[in-house]
Amino acid sequence: MQKITFSFKPRSEARADGSSLVYLIIRIDSRRKDISTNQYVPLKNWDHKKQCLKSDRRLSAVEALEKMRVIESLRQKLKNLIDDAAISGTPLTHRAIELALSRETNVFELTSFMEDYIARNPDNWKETTSHSYRGALAFLKEEFGKLYLEDITDLQRVAEKALAKRGSNVNTRKKRHRQIKTMLKHARDQGYAIPVVYKSSIGVIKGNRNFLTVSELERAIRFYQDGILKKGEQNSLRLFLFCCFTGCRFGDLEHLTHKNINNNTLIYVAEKTERFNKRIQTPLPVVAIELISSRIGKLFKVPSNQVINRHLNGIFKSMGINKHISFHCSRHTFGTLFIYLGGDVTNLQLVMGHSDIQTTMNYVKLAKKIDSKDHLLFDETFAKSMKVITKIDSEWMYS
Repeated sequence: MQKITFSFKPRSEARADGSSLVYLIIRIDSRRKDISTNQYVPLKNWDHKKQCLKSDRRLSAVEALEKMRVIESLRQKLKNLIDDAAISGTPLTHRAIELALSRETNVFELTSFMEDYIARNPDNWKETTSHSYRGALAFLKEEFGKLYLEDITDLQRVAEKALAKRGSNVNTRKKRHRQIKTMLKHARDQGYAIPVVYKSSIGVIKGNRNFLTVSELERAIRFYQDGILKKGEQNSLRLFLFCCFTGCRFGDLEHLTHKNINNNTLIYVAEKTERFNKRIQTPLPVVAIELISSRIGKLFKVPSNQVINRHLNGIFKSMGINKHISFHCSRHTFGTLFIYLGGDVTNLQLVMGHSDIQTTMNYVKLAKKIDSKDHLLFDETFAKSMKVITKIDSEWMYS
């Protein structure tokens, strides 16, 4: 016979308003499962022994009863499920209980569900991913407040309209839609009867892989060395140029310290491919070493990606380079110049973490666009420094 016990308990961390999400904790033969009730209660008013709200001057008895309504309904429903299973001799599973409770008593609200999912982080997202999803959550809260089942049917259309009104570009809008679609899928997996809002693939709009040509990169280096920019802009250009010579992603750059440098070689495990335990080794040209801004600790002080992109657009316009330059263009510049200067495409695939060689081959096509006379614009010292980047290496580490 199964031994089933259950209790209700709010999270120990309260939100800004002092409320906390209540979980239903179910143990079946000592195996535990925590299920969100989607109900928030004032943490200070929760009686842990009696598993209910106690009233005080801040919370009247009527308000306490109203907030406990769904929880008490869940409690009674669960008792009935356990009794019915005992009578029929049918064993219960955590999943069966979760589905039964969510179908009949849980009220689905998207922003609360999303907030809880991000806080629990069952997918073990990196902080950058969690931060992005929090941005999507903030957008939904600001535009719509709470979103119940009846509000979701037309969500794709109204969200697109709101994003366009905010001035979000096409790929930003598509990213938000993908995040909303993912959250609705997670809710569906947890037993909520969620209508299919996104009936087709959202996809992405592939833009031009903007990069700096050889002459443009040299101009940017000279512009940086002139030191005429404001402090914040100078730092943004420094970071951008460093990644033009190393191929680092933004997420890697902000974690680099002097411990990652050995004999003028940058050695690190790329954050995006960390799960594959791949170590990248990048020989640093002199021009890149001179860009490092500190002598101890972290190599750079890194502001947000948005701040850097805003700086870069203004900097390159003032240089007369009329391209849309974002921080990620530094990676495209690295990949293109790597091939242009004679680097091996299969090694570049490993370094850049591409699963498909065809993605890496895009840099071969870009390198062909560079004027063959362009290298003449380099002085001898700078050209020699540039050539160092083709000696980049990567390896797999096995435990």
